[in-house]
Amino acid sequence: MSEPRVHHHTSQAITQPAGLEKVRLNLGCGNDYREGWVNLDLFSPKCDIRHDLSKFPYPFKDGSVDEIYASHIIEHLPDTFRVMEEFWRIMAPKGKLTVKVPHFSSSAAWTNLQHKRAYGINSMAHFDEQYWESTYTHARFKVKSAKLAYTRRKTLPLILLSIIPNAVAALNPYWADRLAPMLFGGYDEIIWELEAKK
Repeated sequence: MSEPRVHHHTSQAITQPAGLEKVRLNLGCGNDYREGWVNLDLFSPKCDIRHDLSKFPYPFKDGSVDEIYASHIIEHLPDTFRVMEEFWRIMAPKGKLTVKVPHFSSSAAWTNLQHKRAYGINSMAHFDEQYWESTYTHARFKVKSAKLAYTRRKTLPLILLSIIPNAVAALNPYWADRLAPMLFGGYDEIIWELEAKK
């Protein structure tokens, strides 16, 4: 595998990389370097673009990105509204956005001192115009799905332990968000699939 090309952010927006039909961003990639994606991180040596996601604007043109994968990154950033508005700015109409964050009932949500906040299953309703919370921002996303995951770890004991909590969450993630943490000791993460509306 060839060495990744590392671009430091400049005032000039980065255009679509050569050879990619669609621009897919893996934001805060860490060690999760994805072939065929533009991998962005501030610290990882394995990235294509080095940029601080708390600094705006991001180095992409309006409407130039088809898909964003943001796994356990937005909880590290101080302004969720501003981050989501920047995602919306750079995304193409009907672009796909996957966001993963700690659920508020997860111990990891609060023991990691870099986390600015935790989230509930309805947090992304602020960006879906069918909800009253959307009056706080101009960014518009349709919430395609919202899921709770009991554990992020894939060891056999935890997989077995997660069967019932995950089944409860699959039946109704909104009720699980309110009641199941008291029964099962908390969910590790929320996984949202959203679509940019423009």
